[in-house]
Amino acid sequence: MASSTPEEISSVKNSITSKGLNRALKVLSALASSLKDRSPSRTKKQCFTIRSYEVGANKTATVETMMSLLQEFAVNHMSRTDGFSKDGIWTSPSMRRNSVTWVVAFIHLKIDTYPSWNDIVEIETWTRALGDRLGMHGDWLIKDQNTRSILARATSTWLMINTETRRFSKIPYEVWNEIMPFFNEESRALGEDGDPLDDIEEIVASQAEYVRSDLRAHHNDLDMNQHVNNSRYFRWLLEAVPPSVLKSHELARVTLEFKRECREAQPVRSLCRLKSQTPTGVEFVHRLLLQDRGSEVLRGQTLWRATNKAKI
Repeated sequence: MASSTPEEISSVKNSITSKGLNRALKVLSALASSLKDRSPSRTKKQCFTIRSYEVGANKTATVETMMSLLQEFAVNHMSRTDGFSKDGIWTSPSMRRNSVTWVVAFIHLKIDTYPSWNDIVEIETWTRALGDRLGMHGDWLIKDQNTRSILARATSTWLMINTETRRFSKIPYEVWNEIMPFFNEESRALGEDGDPLDDIEEIVASQAEYVRSDLRAHHNDLDMNQHVNNSRYFRWLLEAVPPSVLKSHELARVTLEFKRECREAQPVRSLCRLKSQTPTGVEFVHRLLLQDRGSEVLRGQTLWRATNKAKI
């Protein structure tokens, strides 16, 4: 058998080294991908198709649909996180041990364009820490999947309450350490870069120009945490908006500040007052009160874009 030359031996060694290096790189890449999959995901995306029952007469998504999409994705994001159960909204083992749960305290939604029937929208969400164990911020971007244009933006603030006393609670250290890995440092979807959040004015009952009374939550209006669903509060707010505005305008911006819980069957009054009006839009301030005690449930502010000429 003929012996190999030094050049041939060197070539074989280089080939073996190269193949080994490539294999090692592939193994490292797979390992890194595996570790990434196991680490907390700080930004989530999900696509939704706008269904026929989610649009109005103009074949575009209703305001309630937009609010419901944010809530649906937030719940999906939280419930699919490893270690968090599906028996409540982002309920972790340490939260159950400490008898605490999340409630939304503030939400601000700005809609530039409403998606149409059969459109596919992509929603992106992320969470940020609020102070030292005070709560968290949640943010959303809603995009058209085809054009990638941003249709709407929203930001929110979430606080914790004790499930036994129903009072606000600072986040226990055990819970804080458990949820911290899921926060990121992304900027707010609203409230920065020249887009300030609204300060909501207060309405006293005597100043209300439009009032709807005897609004009640029924059993099917409760969410998984046994609260009245946020979309129900928003529906009550819209009940007092003049019909002429609903027919001739579309909601461009809404700010909601939640003050207290409303229980099943409690009667609620929805108050609405005109704040400002221009040829291109109209702005209202809102308030929801418990009808029997007068306690404040929610304070809100809405801005409506004119779609055709109308008188209020």
